Amino acid sequence: MPEFSSRPAFEIARRIELRGTNAWLVVIAGGDWNPGELVREVRLVVDVPARSVSAMPFDLGALRNALRTPTDDVVIVTGLDQLTGDNWTVLDVNRSALERTGAVILSLSLATLGPLNAWAPNLRSFIGGSIFILTDDGSVMSDDERRLRLEELALAYGLTDEEVIRRASEKNLPAEPDFAEWLILLGRGDLV
Repeated sequence: MPEFSSRPAFEIARRIELRGTNAWLVVIAGGDWNPGELVREVRLVVDVPARSVSAMPFDLGALRNALRTPTDDVVIVTGLDQLTGDNWTVLDVNRSALERTGAVILSLSLATLGPLNAWAPNLRSFIGGSIFILTDDGSVMSDDERRLRLEELALAYGLTDEEVIRRASEKNLPAEPDFAEWLILLGRGDLV
């Protein structure tokens, strides 16, 4: 199970270092989260340039060019919550055009994780279990916050963590954002 820390850049940088080049991650952020904060922190922690680019208005060529100029920095891609199913399919079919040596961090809302899984499964495979949930202030949930949220989910749905993992493994879990969040909080983003 991954460690949760109040220093999101450290955890994200550690994952980038572990995955090496071509690392793809998802940051689930809500509220007034500012990707500029993560850009600054990643620059300090990973010691490579970092920047943020928007996927909107959607244009595959423009996004590809933004990712390739340069190709070795860390890029946070924002605006993905506005993509349609067709946009996700275009990204999925052209995923090799998006590959680069530097890390890519996709900034999504929890609700957008479903369309990513449904419409871009090959792109999703680049990510694996590298999914981070940030709180409204941009920090990764503390252990206490994570435990509290897991208790809330268990109470609301009448399921245990083990049942959720088993049902996800059997592909018998509703495709609801709460269950995606539950799996991510359990360190099993690979089952989303």
